[in-house]
Amino acid sequence: MKENGSKAMTEERKPPQYNLGQKIAIAVFRPLFNLLVHLEMEGLDNIPTSGPAILMINHVAFLDPVMLIACIRRRIVPMSKIENLKLPGVNLLIGLWGAINVRRGEVDRAALRRAIEALKAGHLLLMAPEGTRSKSGVLQEPHDGVAYVATRTGAMVIPVGIVGTPEIGRNWKQLRPTDVRVTFGRPFYFETAGARVGREELSLMTREAMYQLAAVLPPQQRGRFANLREATTRLLRLTRGNNLPAEDAA
Repeated sequence: MKENGSKAMTEERKPPQYNLGQKIAIAVFRPLFNLLVHLEMEGLDNIPTSGPAILMINHVAFLDPVMLIACIRRRIVPMSKIENLKLPGVNLLIGLWGAINVRRGEVDRAALRRAIEALKAGHLLLMAPEGTRSKSGVLQEPHDGVAYVATRTGAMVIPVGIVGTPEIGRNWKQLRPTDVRVTFGRPFYFETAGARVGREELSLMTREAMYQLAAVLPPQQRGRFANLREATTRLLRLTRGNNLPAEDAA
């Protein structure tokens, strides 16, 4: 039976390793986050130990990618808006981590190509489907980048629900740790039947993926995807079961 993507994409391989600079940064950030955050993580076993995969996150705070990089044992390649290169210190981290810089407000094909290359090299790629932080903290209208990259590489997608990070900055000023919860949902693949996917199918794939993301978030953060009964999974292949509650799964 043919799987999404080529055999080369799904074979077990040694995951990309941290370089020296990244190891030093991790050694600094992990203890720092232990002081700033009471972190509860669920579903870590849904992240494969090797091979390409996309962490599809709800992006609610500037520190979301940094926290995940510090706390997940596999090396992550994040995608970052190009404006972050203007921020002192942040630009150094972007360069150190080999982040993929994205021009917002347009279809950045160069960034998409780099994302595809990173997955083909076996990386764990961090993507926010909305393309930016949600100032309200709830899910917004997404772009099709996750579906586009996943369908061209056969990579699995892991929905990651983040709760609590917007409070870190406020609590830090008062020397109080922040309760943060990160839920790594059950992974899925997009069904392509071996064919190139058109815009309408990409849009439907994105919508179905967003409901999987909404399902690992509390109701107050689901935004326009709050009604899980509207969710479908026609173009998803769920390898470990559905993230949707049984009564809502279509």
